[in-house]
Amino acid sequence: MNTISILRLSLILVTTFLCSLALEAQQCNDPAACNYNSLDASAADCCYDNCLTITLTDSFGDGWNGGTWSIQDIFTGNEMASGTLELGSGPEEQHICLPDGCYNLGVGGGSFPTEMGWTLDGASNGPLAGTGVGQTFFVVNTLCLFGCTDPNACNFDLFAGIDDGSCNYDCDGCTDSLACNYSSEAINDDGSCMYSAENDLFANALTADFGSTYTGSLCCANQEIENPCLSGTPSVDVWYHMNSGTCEDIQFNVTNIDGAALGMTIWVDSCQGCNDIYPIVCCPEVTGTCAGSMASVTTLLPNWDYYFSVFTSNEAGCGSFTFDLTCTSNGCMDPLACNFDPTALADDGSCLYFDACGVCGGSGVPGCNNPSACNFDPAAGCSDGSCIFAEFPWLDCEGNCLSDSNNDGICDGQPVFGCNTEFACNYDPTVTDDDGSCFFATAVYDCEGNCQQDSDGDGICDQNEGQNGAQFCGDNTVWDPVSQTCVGVDNCPADLNNDLIIDTTDLLLFLISFGTPCN
Repeated sequence: MNTISILRLSLILVTTFLCSLALEAQQCNDPAACNYNSLDASAADCCYDNCLTITLTDSFGDGWNGGTWSIQDIFTGNEMASGTLELGSGPEEQHICLPDGCYNLGVGGGSFPTEMGWTLDGASNGPLAGTGVGQTFFVVNTLCLFGCTDPNACNFDLFAGIDDGSCNYDCDGCTDSLACNYSSEAINDDGSCMYSAENDLFANALTADFGSTYTGSLCCANQEIENPCLSGTPSVDVWYHMNSGTCEDIQFNVTNIDGAALGMTIWVDSCQGCNDIYPIVCCPEVTGTCAGSMASVTTLLPNWDYYFSVFTSNEAGCGSFTFDLTCTSNGCMDPLACNFDPTALADDGSCLYFDACGVCGGSGVPGCNNPSACNFDPAAGCSDGSCIFAEFPWLDCEGNCLSDSNNDGICDGQPVFGCNTEFACNYDPTVTDDDGSCFFATAVYDCEGNCQQDSDGDGICDQNEGQNGAQFCGDNTVWDPVSQTCVGVDNCPADLNNDLIIDTTDLLLFLISFGTPCN
């Protein structure tokens, strides 16, 4: 073995030894601590504050199959704790002791990650719960601020402890807070500031809505001295304002009613509220219909302001028109879909449908979605009424007593219904709650219904002798007034030869004796 190999082996042995010492040092034998372990020899690492509990479950019941959980300190990246559910369905509690700080709980690995479930109690932003693989942020008794943590960014935040991906490196923009396009993140003013302008032509524009038709007229006669029309020059406009909302594309139509030449220009506000507009579509003057689609020119910005100016240069007089807008956004065109869009002119493949739980676009299936139920299914999207609950606080989900101090099979404190009157025939000493089922012996009959006294053995209790005994006769007996006793009933009087069969022989015996006088 060469020198390098010997050094490597020595390093491994030393590391193993130090790790074993570290593990042995993490001991707590104080029952008052949250990480108490009866097998530990000392109280070297007892934890009394910041005690967290992670509870693990597995919906199939065979453990996490190689899946694990681990907790990392967000700032240092150090792993603080880890574990797994080796076997069974749980719930299995595992205790964690953490210093104040900001952490990520990561769950991953395993052959069947969708079966894994967990809850975390004790976090400042908890309790938390989850299923399957993923990362969950939590805090322990501190304040974790989100923001840009890169000093090279324009919006670097000295007090941010967690980078939220908001860093901006484009520091140029409008730095004037009075401008309508002011940027709080801009450091270098690039001369792009815009200010609200006074323009009565569109500031007082009429509001136009999708699906409505508007009628108007424009006069541009030579006698209009204040604003005379020059040949080929539009001088009189009617303005309409439309906010795009969620519409992506629109179609427009301006139709001449009286044949006068009319045109239209579509304008867009360069920044919301600045009233700094510029044309994006021009429809020249025509005597018929000026129609078009803004979809072919630009994709509309959501919730943005657009303006439509209808104009004429008709020197002869006035021209009347109609104007309408139609939203032509693509969308789901299937009426059976839960996001059906009746305004869509082309299907964009976005159709969604209700799942078995009634969620649009969901993938949930009915099941037991109550975490406190014995048959809780974390994959269930809605309840199907199948939840089964333990008979709390006496029984667990397997029907076993949670506490049975005298081992009599009856849980401590669990009610037992029945008869608890000591002299009753059905007295039960284990009964705690009488349900009215008690019955008692009488002076005539005992608890089994037998005569208390029957001196002549005739089946009639002595107390009932001398009375109409018919009411005391049992099954297959009748009262014989001559003997004053209950006698058996002959259930087969036509069986004359007593062979238990009524046949031709019995008939012949009857005919032989037919007509014979009885003594």
